[in-house]
This record gives sequence, structure tokens and C-alpha cells, in this order.
Amino acid sequence: MLLLLWPPSPADAADGMRCQGRLVDRGDSAAEVRAVCGEPDFTDRWEADEVPPNAVVPDVRIWVYNPGPGRLLSILRFRNGRLQSVGNDGYGFAVPGPRDCEPNRIVPGMSKYRLLETCGEPMQRDAIVLNRPLRHRPGGYFVTVRREKWLYNFGSSRLQREVTLENGVVTDVTTGERGFREDD
Repeated sequence: MLLLLWPPSPADAADGMRCQGRLVDRGDSAAEVRAVCGEPDFTDRWEADEVPPNAVVPDVRIWVYNPGPGRLLSILRFRNGRLQSVGNDGYGFAVPGPRDCEPNRIVPGMSKYRLLETCGEPMQRDAIVLNRPLRHRPGGYFVTVRREKWLYNFGSSRLQREVTLENGVVTDVTTGERGFREDD
């Protein structure tokens, strides 16, 4: 039997967050959070193009609240309709803002939301779900990881960037082939 766990990342240390003077907390339903905090600025549902055999893929949704410059972006992770964790991704920003996508601005640790707001949609994207064994829990314990590969083309005078995201966070950026003009 496959047991799926979700270890919290350091950014997931908070159990809840305040919205309009009220606290939303771990275990609250998505409907309760929406009623208190309103519509999120960004939502992401973790689906995959490929799923390994015998994998049980939980229903994971990410909501991002961007309160603007000077306040922290809040990233809420729901699993099977319940708030599982609250993290942050640095300071918010004005939306919509000018896209300022330079290849060197795509760095590990940035959230999927920040990447999309900075660089827009990639020219190509693929997603898989995989089960990664937990090193500190021997005996068949796994964590489900959603891995995405995105490809950005910066034109014929620059090299492409292949971006790897795991569970909605950039984990690796590699330099690819020379880019091209999209109208070629």
C-alpha cells in the first residue's frame, strides 16, 4: 500500500493567515477561506500529463493572494478541499504590471505565480506526477511531487531557458538551445 505524505517546506511554517481581521486556519474548507478572504489572485490545480502506476494523486490546489507592494504574497495549499498550509513568496507587486522577463530573473525558489506574472506563459509546458521516497522515513513512505518542465524562448539573440518546477516552485533553470523569432 502506498502512503502519501506531504512534508511542509520552510515557507509553510505558518498554520493560518489573517483576512479582514479574521483568521483562516489549517483544516478550514476552501469555501470557508473564500468566504473570509475573497477570490484568490491566482489558482492552480495540480494535474499531470503522466501518472506513475499505482499512484494515488491527491486533489491539490494552490491559491495565491497578492496584497500588492509592501505586503507578503500568501500561498495557500489545499489538499482534498481543506487548507493544509500557508506560506509566502516575498513581497507582493502591482498587477497587472509591465512584464520584465529577463532570462537571469528566473531563479530557483520563485513561485509559479511570480514566474507567470514576470514572464507570462511559456512556449511549451509538460507535467508529470511522481512518487519520491522519503529518505527520513524508510519502509515505503512516499511524497507525491508534481514536476513541470517549462520552456521560454527569448528570441534569436538569446538562449532558451528550461525551467523545472516542483509543487509550484522553480527548482532548476537550465540554458537551452539558441532561441528563435516566433514568426520564422
